[in-house]
Amino acid sequence: EPPARRRAEPEPAPTDWDPGPDQGEHAFFAGDDDDDDSPDDDPKAGRGDRKGRGGKGGTTKKRRSGCACLVVVLVFGGGVGGVGYFGYQFYQKRFGPAPDYVGDGSGEVTVNIPKGSGGFAIGQALKQAGVIKSVDAFVSAQQTNPDGTRIQAGAYLLRKGMSAASAVKLMLDPKSQNNVVVAPGQRNVIVYKKIDEKLALPDGTTAKIAKKEYKSFGLPSWANDNKEIKDPLEGFLYPATYPAAKGMKPETVLKQMVGQATQTYRKLNLEAKAKELNLADPLQLVTVASLVQAEGKTHDDFRKMAEVIYNRLKSTNTETNQLLQFDSTFNYLKGQSN
Repeated sequence: EPPARRRAEPEPAPTDWDPGPDQGEHAFFAGDDDDDDSPDDDPKAGRGDRKGRGGKGGTTKKRRSGCACLVVVLVFGGGVGGVGYFGYQFYQKRFGPAPDYVGDGSGEVTVNIPKGSGGFAIGQALKQAGVIKSVDAFVSAQQTNPDGTRIQAGAYLLRKGMSAASAVKLMLDPKSQNNVVVAPGQRNVIVYKKIDEKLALPDGTTAKIAKKEYKSFGLPSWANDNKEIKDPLEGFLYPATYPAAKGMKPETVLKQMVGQATQTYRKLNLEAKAKELNLADPLQLVTVASLVQAEGKTHDDFRKMAEVIYNRLKSTNTETNQLLQFDSTFNYLKGQSN
């Protein structure tokens, strides 16, 4: 018809009809299958043939639509279940209590806590040894205990399978601490005796090992340059707390002490200090420090005693002729302290 006589075609009314694959629906939901032989595939098939198969095709389509709906339900349901599971795990990790054992545990295990370890590092060491179940439980128990921050480096005799609270409580008990404490100014003979006691060794065992194997303990090159030295390790068992649990070897404990002394002396640059004070070597400086420690008690005492030593060592001093004449040197040779 001429354009003037044409009437606008009415818009199609909305319908609930489900479009097929060729009209926008995905082939999966339409039930398209490569194995299905549709009548349209055969160009020779007539209308009657198509009509005869129409009933079967409709049933197949309904079955496929049902399967598609079932798949959607399963996928959706599985997704909801997965979200719920991981949501629960997230909640447990963020807000739930940390995994923990119950009770005081059983058996015995020695755990060595390195110097400078915080709550998390201590918890890791305990978990690795089988003492606690989780690091978070220990950190929480340590923070809850008013004295939890007092746990220090050293060796501890604990039990396996302990609750975190029980582990913290036992570590604060001196009975569980298998350590040797070297006090400032303490003589080596006392330290050797402490090591023997902690390691359950016969009296004198550590002293013999120290005298026999001192060269293997990592002493600095300037140590032991005099054959008349009574104890090669004197001045090198640095004041600190060291692990000394039953089963350890004395040489292991001694190496830790010597290593700490060597490291500290290196930081203090004892070689430069010895030259500055006109001493022969750093060992003489350590000897001066030992005498000062033995003669005085306060910082002011130490200063005065050091002045006396350096004055008496001067070659121009004709009063003492470079003799120290200290009571502490005589007491040391006699093995006494009067």
